[in-house]
Amino acid sequence: MKGFIHIVEIIIIALVVFVVIVQFSLVPRVPSEADRVKLRLLAADTLHALDARGLQWQNASAVAQGIEQALGGSAVAYRVELRNAVKSAIRVGCVCSSDELALLQDILEPIQVNHLDISFLIQHLPPPDLANPPAIPVTNDVTVFFSTPLADENTFPPYSYRDPLETALRAGTGVIVARDLDLDAVSSEELSLFQRYFNLTRPDPLAVAGGDPLQFTDPAPFTLGNPRLFALQVPVYYDDFAGQEGFAEAAGSWSLGSGTYTAAGEPAFAALPGSPPANYSVRLNLSFLPEGDHAGWSPAYQGEGDWVLAGVDMEGFLVIRNDSTVFAFRNLAGPLVVGTVYPVEVNVTGRDIAVTAWEGGSPTSLAFRWPVPLAGQYGLLANATTAGQHASFSDFALTLGGTVDLPRFLDPAERVAIPDGARNDSILLREESTGLPALVANDGIPAADFLPGRSVWLTGGWYDPATGDQEAEGRALLKAAVLWAAGDAFALIPNTVPNPETVSLITAADGDFFQPLEVLLRLDYVFGRR
Repeated sequence: MKGFIHIVEIIIIALVVFVVIVQFSLVPRVPSEADRVKLRLLAADTLHALDARGLQWQNASAVAQGIEQALGGSAVAYRVELRNAVKSAIRVGCVCSSDELALLQDILEPIQVNHLDISFLIQHLPPPDLANPPAIPVTNDVTVFFSTPLADENTFPPYSYRDPLETALRAGTGVIVARDLDLDAVSSEELSLFQRYFNLTRPDPLAVAGGDPLQFTDPAPFTLGNPRLFALQVPVYYDDFAGQEGFAEAAGSWSLGSGTYTAAGEPAFAALPGSPPANYSVRLNLSFLPEGDHAGWSPAYQGEGDWVLAGVDMEGFLVIRNDSTVFAFRNLAGPLVVGTVYPVEVNVTGRDIAVTAWEGGSPTSLAFRWPVPLAGQYGLLANATTAGQHASFSDFALTLGGTVDLPRFLDPAERVAIPDGARNDSILLREESTGLPALVANDGIPAADFLPGRSVWLTGGWYDPATGDQEAEGRALLKAAVLWAAGDAFALIPNTVPNPETVSLITAADGDFFQPLEVLLRLDYVFGRR
């Protein structure tokens, strides 16, 4: 009997212990602040260590590799976001005709800005009709209008983009209108849309465009996302020379190949289309193969025996020369090494030519004023003493200068102004004599309830739809507007991190221009708080 009682006592004690253990296990665990502090310290250490190593923060694969190495295989999830950064893949909607779509596709070729490769995915949005009501998909980063009106009361059915514009800008996407504009001639509904969403209005009746040159306005105090950074620095042309074969010699078009010129003792020349602007800069990488002589950028090319070269000589000179005479030269460290890549930059302002080459990170510069105006075509040029492959080019970029007058885009029929009391720094480009705007960019819409999207109006005077003639400056401005209006905040590595600790780093991307950059690193434990 006593043994049975002992067994019952043991069972009772076991049940009591079990109940106590269960009760304690159900008590919510108080999160340890020390764990969260550890995450913040880990995020800060990771950001500063990678930045000190010179990590290219806009290169997603390099960033992911660097962070995973820093985390050392620990059970920590991460997400990386960038602020004041150009998106690497931009989705563009085009409300346009088939000809306008082809124009935009030609302009939005992939480019590289500050070592970031940028591509564009373009969606054709047909102008409104019975089958296509007005729509601006918010899945696109930016939507471009050319000749299609924002509202038309004379079509069947009549339409207005008021609701799609409101939705798109409220969602933070960008909208661009690139066309000649006379606000005295548009309908009351379209005028209302330009006033609300583009900060535009009718000008004074006496303000008439005089056909004078256009100028960039004075830079405003620096702010993150300042559109002037892109308007002045985005390349007009960029080519990495990948996946192509053959070259055009003085073809009058940008027809480049694999990056290597072949010549038989005569200059090989690949031209850019159109006439050279008065002020521009060129960057390229140059290397020599056996049988090389001299190569670089030609700011003026009239044909065989009549050309200008700013570049390098295989013997180890930085040169500015023509076919028969070396007008200026400067010694480099020594003869160039076959196969070694030498970055070269050429700046042209009127008749002034300046060229810089880098050897192992050290620059050598040379300048010369050409005795006569530079005329003819411009493009890449190389010469060889004998037949054979002799010069290789890569990563070419041409950028317009921002200190020189631009062509006369504004037609006297264009009539646009910004309202009295509006922010004058929204005007990026204006006519010198009248002050009438040619490019207006709005970072957010100051409506009754603020709309975070970006809107841009660019005059269409740089493009003649009847002839197809274009000004390179207009192409560059439209491309820059797309980059800017697409927004400057995005997830570089969009992993899901439910309850993160976030640390930010202010750094800078450079190469083409100085670009402050904010990097946000979000961390959390994979299996919850420890």
